[in-house]
Amino acid sequence: MPNKDNYADTSSTSYVDYSDTYASDINTRAFDAAWPKDVAYVNGEEYITRNSSGEALSSVEQVYDYDEDEDTPRNDSYNAIRADIDDDTSLLRKTMRSAGIYSPLDMRYWTTFYRIPRIDPYNIVEGVTEYDFFTKPDINILNAGNLSEDCQKIPYFNYLWNCGYRDTVLENLDYSNSDKSCPFVRILSNRRTSNIDIPDISVDDYETAQNMYGTKVYYPKSSLQSDENSEFTVEFEDTRFLDIYNYFKAWDYFRRLKWLGLVSPSEKNIFNKILSDHISVYKFLIDNDGETIIHYSKWTGVYPKSISRSAFSEIQSSGPLKITVGFKSSGWFEDMSPNILTDFNALIVGWLTSGAIDGTQEMPIWDDEIGAVSGENVDYPYIDMPASDKLDERGYSLPLLKWGKFVEN
Repeated sequence: MPNKDNYADTSSTSYVDYSDTYASDINTRAFDAAWPKDVAYVNGEEYITRNSSGEALSSVEQVYDYDEDEDTPRNDSYNAIRADIDDDTSLLRKTMRSAGIYSPLDMRYWTTFYRIPRIDPYNIVEGVTEYDFFTKPDINILNAGNLSEDCQKIPYFNYLWNCGYRDTVLENLDYSNSDKSCPFVRILSNRRTSNIDIPDISVDDYETAQNMYGTKVYYPKSSLQSDENSEFTVEFEDTRFLDIYNYFKAWDYFRRLKWLGLVSPSEKNIFNKILSDHISVYKFLIDNDGETIIHYSKWTGVYPKSISRSAFSEIQSSGPLKITVGFKSSGWFEDMSPNILTDFNALIVGWLTSGAIDGTQEMPIWDDEIGAVSGENVDYPYIDMPASDKLDERGYSLPLLKWGKFVEN
């Protein structure tokens, strides 16, 4: 780095005074270090006046020199402008706000009023991704690595067993007898093509008797009814092997046989009064950073109520095969309750600590090796819980959806 003591006074070298100009972000280390650059000093600031070819730079082209250990130019003007931008009461900030240019800290929508409507690009909800997770039912289809005694008598289940659906369809219908005890049906999360509708909150009213003038008073009761008996439909893109259709077909077929008394739930589920053909569905809405959860919800006691068998009436010559499944919740719907996150992590922890997994490692969404978003497969999700010591500059701490991968010891 040249030393200003080795150069003549600035009066002998042409330069431009940037005292009222915002400096361009040009790193002088890009110049050829072998060429002795002409340097001028103005008010103790260092300027380059010739390029690496020895040609004199015009006043507009002259640039600041950078400190080797700093990311900002050693210039009082730059620092002054930066200080004005950071100063909430400076004339520059007032002028910017007058022109509709606001900083994130200006968006104090809880503690101040806006006299003029403003555009808020910092808190807009866009690029949201939906992740849905369907837990496995515990239908009594398998037993000791084979079909259960009742299901061995059913031709359809023997067909699935012999045609390669053992480790896919059948295993994901019988959670207790699954070799891989992942609590979620992965194919339903991976091949879902529609979003799940969430029921609105609706409050029931209590109506009083009218007075002599015909006036009535209405009192709000409760919104509990809006959380119960909800229904929704989900569209899936099926495979050429009809994995998804056969999955829901086998689910429904077992219920049909159970109603006829030909098959029965496991003794464990009967003794504990467990509805083994009901599941839970988790829904997470993720912000455009790929991991911040802005909304989360859960349906409990869900079962498939309708399957679009009519999709096989006429299949298009090209394009995907879509299967629409209608679900009904015999339990309840809840959202934004921390118990949802706790239940989700409890399922994952119970799986990872069952002894079937050797080791795990986190899979960040950003891959530093390729400098891009990672497109690699992952093995399990989990929730990084919010905490008061993780607040950002605006005072928020939201849960994060993280992913992990198995590693062999």
